[in-house]
Order: sequence, then C-alpha cells, then structure tokens
Amino acid sequence: MMINDFPSLVRARRQEIDREIQAMQLQAGRQMRRPGRITRSVVQAFGRLGTVLVSVGRRLECYAYRITGQSDGLQTAG
Repeated sequence: MMINDFPSLVRARRQEIDREIQAMQLQAGRQMRRPGRITRSVVQAFGRLGTVLVSVGRRLECYAYRITGQSDGLQTAG
C-alpha cells in the first residue's frame, strides 16, 4: 500500500517506531515503569542525608577556621 499524504506517512512511521521500541523492551525483559514507593523513599532519604552532611561539614569548617585562627594568634604571641 502506498501512502501519498505526509501526515499519514508520519503517523505510520511513528507507529512502526513505537512497535519496535515495545519489542525491544519485551526482549530485554523489562517494561518501562516509574520507580516504586520504596525506591522513591530511599532516594529522598539519601537526599536529606546529603543535605545534613553538607551543613555539618560547613559548620566543621567554620570551627576549624576559628581554631586555626586562634592557634595562629597564640603562636605569634608566644
């Protein structure tokens, strides 16, 4: 069958590509799906943990800077 109009040709090609993609997914043994509830929870928990670790690290840097500054001051005075 010959398709003469462009929109029908585009639609047919898109359907063909969709069928190829579905066939490849079935061959791979996995279907495209959204992450599960547990996966989302784990990702959120690690995100929060990372945020906490960054804030703690920044605080420690501030303390280290103050301690270093005080020890430098003591060394020059002594």
